[in-house]
Amino acid sequence: MKHQHDSCAHCGCSHPILELLNNEMIPKEDLDRVMEKLPKRKPTLELESWIFTTKIEGIEKPQGKIIPMSENGETENGPEAIGVHDGKIVSIGKLKEVERFMKSKGINYTTRNLKDGQTLIPGLIDPHVHVVPNALYGTWLDLSPFDRQSLKKDYNLKMISGLVNAYKKECISDGKDLRTWILGKTVDPALMPFENNGTTLTTINCSIADEIEEKWPLLMISASMHTFYLNSAALGQVYDKHSENAAFISIFKLEQENTFETFKEHTNGQLQELDQMIWAYKTIPMAQALAMLVECFKYISESLQLASSRGVTTLYDAGLEDKSLALLRLYLFSHHSPIRLGGAQLVLTKEDLLKKSFPVKKSNENYEEL
Repeated sequence: MKHQHDSCAHCGCSHPILELLNNEMIPKEDLDRVMEKLPKRKPTLELESWIFTTKIEGIEKPQGKIIPMSENGETENGPEAIGVHDGKIVSIGKLKEVERFMKSKGINYTTRNLKDGQTLIPGLIDPHVHVVPNALYGTWLDLSPFDRQSLKKDYNLKMISGLVNAYKKECISDGKDLRTWILGKTVDPALMPFENNGTTLTTINCSIADEIEEKWPLLMISASMHTFYLNSAALGQVYDKHSENAAFISIFKLEQENTFETFKEHTNGQLQELDQMIWAYKTIPMAQALAMLVECFKYISESLQLASSRGVTTLYDAGLEDKSLALLRLYLFSHHSPIRLGGAQLVLTKEDLLKKSFPVKKSNENYEEL
């Protein structure tokens, strides 16, 4: 049973940095022992009880609007009030009815009056994310073509070069040198202006990467996360480290002539899919690879806060393998999550399937974070 996404770097099932760190620096048995000692915890959500209402005493016209999941014959502005307790909607209807219900259950609540122009909607659910893999790229230089949801003006190779040069200056001021790799993420040549009078897509190859940065090793991952773009300095380090490895020789077809020039000619500075990209991952300085893990919790927090600010109340990871799940449990042991986290546990083999307990129980009163 082969997972269909085992050849890309963003899927939760096969993130190379997790593999490298887990295999070379964090033995699985050590991680398992840590996880076994963690006490079971209830959800870390800090929940309050509320009544949201469009009715304000002395004002006949409803203020704001409440849009529930079901219609139930409400007015144009929706129900008059809605009661929320323990993260759940527990009452909906007229304000007095909702107040009566909350008091009958002994619930201490705060009333929030919606203002004219405000609309209360159900929380959004993002059903397909990869929380840990995305967080691992948090330390990389952002070369994305987007500013939030808008395409950046003048997104082109000149802009990429300017961002890389500014980042290099920061590295120098921090005392770093040529041993440091410049790692960039989410570069997207497809959204750059066409070349040759608008007839040819912009392409990043080794020569272009050298024009962006000649001396410092430069590695940029495409927005699709299926391609690495490397300059000659980075490509040379990859070759020097792995040129005697039989698998490396076979993948890059170096059997006849195993030289850097041939390797450069065969790749043109582009490593495609994980079977080629993994060799660059293994060449990234260990200090930088470790920093990706150390900073991981910071970027998980940022992504959760960003999702919450956009109205998302639940993130659902589309493929949680054991290492990502362990890191998320460690994160939740020491951090407060502003939203709920769930996920699909990844099963790759028949043996994995037999180890799991199926069917998965539905959410109930004994809900536990992750």
